[in-house]
Formats: sequence, C-alpha cells, structure tokens
Amino acid sequence: MEGEGVKIRYVHRSYNSQAMCWEFLLVFIMPLIFWVVPPVFAASFDCSKAATEMEKTVCSDSKLSALDEDLTKVYGEIKKHLKDEENLLKEFTKSQREWLAGLKQKKDGNIACTASKECLTISYQKRIKELQTKRDLLLKKASSAGEKIRRIRTGPGYQKFILTKGKGVEVCEAYLNRLNKTWFEKLPFCDRPENTDVPGFEKLNRVALTAEEIYPIEYRIRDFIYTGNQYIHDKSDEMRPENKEKVIFFIKQGLELQSLGAYRYDPRIDFDNDQKPDNLLVWKESRFSCGSIHEEYGLFPELGMIIALILEPDSLSVDEKKTKTLIGHPIGGYPKPDGKGFFDNRFRPVGDSMGIFRFKGATYFDTFFDTWGDFEGKRRKDPNIWRTLGAFKREKGQTKQVCEYVWEIPYEQENQK
Repeated sequence: MEGEGVKIRYVHRSYNSQAMCWEFLLVFIMPLIFWVVPPVFAASFDCSKAATEMEKTVCSDSKLSALDEDLTKVYGEIKKHLKDEENLLKEFTKSQREWLAGLKQKKDGNIACTASKECLTISYQKRIKELQTKRDLLLKKASSAGEKIRRIRTGPGYQKFILTKGKGVEVCEAYLNRLNKTWFEKLPFCDRPENTDVPGFEKLNRVALTAEEIYPIEYRIRDFIYTGNQYIHDKSDEMRPENKEKVIFFIKQGLELQSLGAYRYDPRIDFDNDQKPDNLLVWKESRFSCGSIHEEYGLFPELGMIIALILEPDSLSVDEKKTKTLIGHPIGGYPKPDGKGFFDNRFRPVGDSMGIFRFKGATYFDTFFDTWGDFEGKRRKDPNIWRTLGAFKREKGQTKQVCEYVWEIPYEQENQK
C-alpha cells in the first residue's frame, strides 16, 4: 500500500475523460475520477481481509473510511497531473510513503496512532488539506493556458430533461413532463420532488425519520451497504446504552447539515406491484449537503447517495433478500477488472440516486446511473452515464427498465474565465 488509501467505502458516479473536451476534463473529471475509482491498491483491498492495524482501524469507522476515500481521490489527482514529470512524481510518491511511515511511529497517548480513530482522523484531515493545496496549484497551472472554467448552477430552479428511451410510452412521456415542470430546490441527483401537477401521478407522503428513529438502524444500514454484513456493529462501543445519546447527537448534526437523512412512506407503498405494501425506507447520505460545492474538494457538486431499502417488519434491520431482489443490480456486485468475481460483498443497487413514483396505480422507481454502467452493466465508458436517469418497474418477479432520460447540465454563465 503506497498511501492511496485502504478501503473503498462506496462507489459513486464518475466520468470517462477520453470522450470529453479538455474544458470539462479539467474542471470536473480530474477532481473526481480517482475518488470514484481509487487506484489499484485501494480498489483491491477487501476489509474482510484487513491485516494491518491501520487497515482494521479505518475499516471499523465509516467516517475514517470517507476520509480515506478523500485521500485516495486527491492523491490520484496529483499523480495524474505528474504522470509526465518522472522526478516530481517520484518525489511525491516518496513523500506519501514517508507520511505513512510517520503514522506508524506516531502516538496518541499510550496508543499507536494507527490504532486510534481520533489520531488517524486528525492526521488524515491534515494530509488531505496539504494535498488539496498542491492539487489546486497544479490545476491553476494547467488552466493558465486560457481554458474556460464552467460551474454548474446549484441553486433552486427548473431543470431540463430529454427522453431518450421510451418515446411514445405513456408513463415515460408523462414523467418527462413532470420532471420538466418540477421546481427543484437542489440538483436532480439529490432528489426528484413529489409533484402531482401532471395528471396520473399520485401524491406520496414522505415521513422523515427523527434521530431517535434512525439510531437503532443507522449502523445496520451502513454496514449492509458498505460491507454486505449489517450486523458488524451490533456489539461495538457505539451501540452500548451509555453511548446512545452521543450517537444520537451526531445523527442530529447530520440531519441539520443535510448530510444524512431517511424517510418512509405513510401509507406504505406497494413497491413491487404485488398488491402488498412494503416496509420501504429511503436512505440519504453524503459528505456535505447534496448538491453543494466545496471548492477545497473541487468544483463539482456533492453527489451523495439515495438508496431505497426494504426493512424487516420490526423496522430494525434490512430485509436483505428482498432488498437485493427488488433493488439490487442484476449483475450482483462491482466486478473486478479481470471479470473474475466482485471486489467484495457490498450491496450494489441499480443506482445510487433513487426515487419512487406512482403513475396510474402502478409503482416505478428511478435512479441516475453510476460509472459502473447502466442496468445491463454496459456504457461504463459513456461520458454521459452519470447524468442518465433510468425509470424502472418491478412486476411479476421481474425488474424492467421502461424509460431513460438525460439531464441537461445548467451552467452559470458568469463564472467563465
């Protein structure tokens, strides 16, 4: 491990640089490509096989995992910039190895830093900031030739979608009309709001969960999504009764910052159109408020994730079989480059920006695709796959895609150089 990171926490959308113009590559692709698909060391690491003390510590904490992703991302960006400057690249990779070696020597009281979540968190944050500064200097140098820098408009407004599959199909045409008539408070991959202005659509009643309601299922949901085993944290310190208030406090912070959220439907929805209501929960999570821009992390809006899950009747755990059957990607996982098996046991949904709607008595769900491809696992190199929205219907034991749309990116005109 050369310092790129030690764990993939989740796979988000990314982009294929080869088919893009340099302007888009510079501003959006380079700040994200290595975050989404980390370099080989991180990508091949399986937390179930964590061997070193540091690997085990990072794998045991979702926040450290997120920081590890950030470090992987910015480290990869810099290596990409320096690929044609051999000496500078060697110096940079050497400095990263030295940073890692320093962590092994560092202490947090009587505990090694590599075994301390607090020490690793501080060390990661400091190192990420150092690398971001270096990356930004390289970006400024690259943009000095006069390329235009374009920013996505992130404020409230109407959005524009184009129907690319399903033309003439009633639900597809109606949903296109609804998308284009909806007022979005945030960018579309953050949420597709309820809207019954177009005839045929039902009003679905979303009920947000409180911090107290999220507490008993938070770790089970995250562990199911990130590791495939929802019971990892059941006996952890976080779930001890004496730590309950502390955990709830942090959940409340996430709710206030809009980096965490969950809602159910009341009344419940028949998700798979079998005439039986399902115990459905929609889980929302991001580093920052979805759609916001933090320039220290690049100029692309925060993507986050929105995943629908089926819960057990007591709502205290994920119904894994039903969730995988109804919402899981048909391929089953994230395939390795050689095509032999998957990276690990993480749950792979059809997409990680899901929404649900009902039209003329039937339930549909939609999602933006990620760079792992579309519903068939194809188009992994399509530069527009991240802004491609598919609509699906689960019926008679099968999930079928019925519509597809492309979102037109709204740019801010004044931010061109």
